[in-house]
Amino acid sequence: MATASIVSAVTSRRQVHKLDGKVALITGGASGIGECTAKLFSEHGAKVAIADIQDEQGHSVVNSIGPSNSTFIHCDVTNEDHVKNAVDKTVSTYGKLDIMFNNAGTFDHPKPRIIDNEKSDFERVLSVNVTGVFLGMKHAARVMVPARRGTIISTASLCSGMGGAASHAYTCSKHAIVGLTRNLAVELGQFGIRVNCLSPYALATPLANEFMGLDDEGIEQATNFMANLKGTTLRVDDVANTALFLASDEAKLEGKVALITGGASGIGECTAKLFSKYVDKAVSTYGKLDIMFNNAGTFDHPKPRIIDNEKSDFERVLSVNITGVFLGMKHAARVMVPAQRGTIISTSSLTSRLGGASSHAYSCSKHAVVGLTRNLAVELGQFGIRVNCLSPYALATPLAKEFLGLDDEGFEQAAKFMGNLKGTTLRVDDVVACANFSGK
Repeated sequence: MATASIVSAVTSRRQVHKLDGKVALITGGASGIGECTAKLFSEHGAKVAIADIQDEQGHSVVNSIGPSNSTFIHCDVTNEDHVKNAVDKTVSTYGKLDIMFNNAGTFDHPKPRIIDNEKSDFERVLSVNVTGVFLGMKHAARVMVPARRGTIISTASLCSGMGGAASHAYTCSKHAIVGLTRNLAVELGQFGIRVNCLSPYALATPLANEFMGLDDEGIEQATNFMANLKGTTLRVDDVANTALFLASDEAKLEGKVALITGGASGIGECTAKLFSKYVDKAVSTYGKLDIMFNNAGTFDHPKPRIIDNEKSDFERVLSVNITGVFLGMKHAARVMVPAQRGTIISTSSLTSRLGGASSHAYSCSKHAVVGLTRNLAVELGQFGIRVNCLSPYALATPLAKEFLGLDDEGFEQAAKFMGNLKGTTLRVDDVVACANFSGK
């Protein structure tokens, strides 16, 4: 009798629906991780809206789950009207939105040299993988904040923590998702909304199969060979189960010659003056380029709520802070690789390691700069080219003062108050000294 009771209890626990009464919207839900997650969420009692550009496959998933428990919404995540409509239609159909899974993604075909990468391809990947996630977060927050509940999950990648495993655009975009996640978790935690992302290792999905030119078996063989953990194979249902945990109430989880861009003021101006003591001019005038310092940057005016952030402002920051760095890296590499020498430095920020210290766009962009740096260091190391970035704490520059509306003294007082290291003030010449060290 006791044994029967134990078996009954275990069986009962196994049959518990972790998402009973929940409503989920999944972008990229017509195939791969998204499809598997949609089916698993439904099995656990959720109503599921599948948003994708693959209409036929999306309707097929709905037929598989059942039209009483799911619906398909055509959605291009790069189009804000589409994303807004997907959220609104989910709410109008099911009465609420509990779970937003930003899973839609794309890639660019691998080109091992940055100089062969086109700006249009780079921006296409960012548009889907970064702006698409931002829009999903924004419009999910729009309906979740008034309800004071919800879960937002996004698909990042193992590439969000390392370099050299994928293209520059893809790696950069997945670092950016981590930055967005960290920043939004700080904003939305006060409303009881959890924000997390998944960073899976390589696994067989239609996207991965196309990227690697292999079938499921071929990808699994390749990933098993490279993996540290032997004897197991990561599959889409493993990722789906992780998403299920994060979506459920069980989860309580919530980061020489120098060419200097942005050299007219602040760090760029000071660095240009210091480098001029040691170097000649840029390639067009002096015949070579030893150091590229990607320092140009911008910001968006702080808006504490993601729902108040405009796509145009978000993309403007990404265009300067990410695409601008990419282009600087690309064309520096174009002249450095034949010379088999050089140093590329980029300005990131302390916000590349934490959330809540700046706007979503700025924090996201600085995470992305770290991703680009890691990836390019892997590519260019073989040519004797060093690639690094600087991530300074807040300091008084024209950009920072405009951002906070303070003068030098006011800015430094605020920075001292917030800083962990007391008795010292970080200034532009300290960052310059780091840049000079990296450039030697």
